[in-house]
Amino acid sequence: MALMIPDNPHDNNSEGEFEVFNSLKAHLNDDFTVFHSVRWISSTSKPQGEADFLILHKQKGILIIEVKSGYLECKERKWFQTNRKTNEVFEINNPMHQADSSKFKFIELLGNANPPIKKCLIGQAVWFPHFEWVFPMPPDYTNEILFDQKTLDNPTHAIEAAFDFHSRNNFRSSYNSSDFNRLRFLIAPNFSAVPSVRTNFNNRERLFISLTRDQARIMDFLDEQKQAVISGCAGTGKTMLALEKANRLGIKNEDTLFLCYNIALKKHLESNNPITHVYFKTIFELADDYIDYDPTMHLNEVTDNLADKLLCRNCKWPYKNVIIDEAQDFNSFFLETLKDITSGCFYAFYDKNQIIHQDDIMEWANNAECKLTLKTNCRNTKEIARTSARNIGLDSETFNVTRISGDSVKAIEYQNPTESLKYLNKLVMDLLTSGSAKPEEIVVLTMKNLSSGLLGNKSSLCNKPLSQFLEKGSICYNSIDGFKGLEAHYLFLVDVFLPDYGKIEYRNKIYIGCSRAKHNLVLFIEKPLEEDFESAITAIGNLTKIKKNRTTFYRKIAAEPITLK
Repeated sequence: MALMIPDNPHDNNSEGEFEVFNSLKAHLNDDFTVFHSVRWISSTSKPQGEADFLILHKQKGILIIEVKSGYLECKERKWFQTNRKTNEVFEINNPMHQADSSKFKFIELLGNANPPIKKCLIGQAVWFPHFEWVFPMPPDYTNEILFDQKTLDNPTHAIEAAFDFHSRNNFRSSYNSSDFNRLRFLIAPNFSAVPSVRTNFNNRERLFISLTRDQARIMDFLDEQKQAVISGCAGTGKTMLALEKANRLGIKNEDTLFLCYNIALKKHLESNNPITHVYFKTIFELADDYIDYDPTMHLNEVTDNLADKLLCRNCKWPYKNVIIDEAQDFNSFFLETLKDITSGCFYAFYDKNQIIHQDDIMEWANNAECKLTLKTNCRNTKEIARTSARNIGLDSETFNVTRISGDSVKAIEYQNPTESLKYLNKLVMDLLTSGSAKPEEIVVLTMKNLSSGLLGNKSSLCNKPLSQFLEKGSICYNSIDGFKGLEAHYLFLVDVFLPDYGKIEYRNKIYIGCSRAKHNLVLFIEKPLEEDFESAITAIGNLTKIKKNRTTFYRKIAAEPITLK
């Protein structure tokens, strides 16, 4: 039996093609491969067309067959067909000319192959399956290449006669089994297209951008508010909105201070957002402008001294507007002072779950007249957002998890730093060599201090330099504190120590760290014992009725444990 491609006929609303398909399928042997409805595009004067049937023989070559069924008429070299349902008569192209067009297309296709296939005969024929041919033969037709209703009963004989006719007028095909397989592939190529990791990454990026643009409409409301505090969980677009507001103020030629805590965030914002009249500063850079302080001083001491200085009558404050990102890093006295001395707009963006440097209850936020809460996550994939939130017991009422799905969050358990470094090297190298990630898209965050963390004594990873900042060509290595406010496409959170999981401050740091990841997150858990998982489950919430073990822990925080070989 011939190989039919496709297995069943295309639905071309042609009864004649259906009958021809079944005839070829029933009578041809396995020396033949039959392709039905082969559409083509050409660079010649006829840009596109279709071969009703293309028959490929293992030795003889290719035969193109044009099928014409129904009521046909030929007058003065013009061909007409009648629609059997409507009785409408319309002119058609000469069927043999249609078969010729397809023949020349495939001659072109084989000639352009690399290397060209030159020893394959390509001929044409026309098949009228609904009547016997008893009419005068047009000059461009001959019995050997004209099939009719009788041919349905024995197509093999007619097809072989057509091949013999064309070989007498041209040449005989001469190709081996390898050429035959190439011919099949050229006519109907097989391939399996799997979206690359990078493609999925880019698709998600476009969706994230769409979400943040929707979020930016909130600025239209804030344009009517001179002072406001805006809260939101990690990933809800606080920094993006802060930048949008800064841009709107900057284009008014109003000097605006954009204040944050850490230097990595400041450098990233400044280098990627050159906004006229907007000045990006860390709290320590602002303090340098006004006071002398000891770098070992506690943050609150620095800000209290700075606030006292700013309240002096002779102190000049050059900024009309103030925007503060990560405002939970600062105490109420300092923030109230900045608000009091600011004549224009004052906006403070914060997340109460990311408090690291303060112990107060954020009176400045509670006392604000205009408060706004962001609830839609527009940074993390659904999987990452859930892992981040569940570490501190957040639920869907607190924020809306994005609908953008990605890879599951992975967790790796290790027994010593050497083993941890081996796993990290493998995962990072896989990202780099596969082209899934650029060095600057990879971030390693430690739960420890920077110097005592996994890469504290390293200057490079996988032959790429390490940097505390997001720099082109470098892999970023930083602490949770030092990277707060920033985001990473591919994030590895290392030095996670479950015995400390019972402390809310520690889980807050895990929440902050996990929420930095946009597309891919891997947790590295240090020497966990079974009792560590029990205590961690207890710390998450009131879960007395469930079995407290390793499996439950990973299910609860939506992470998938993996073992690397």
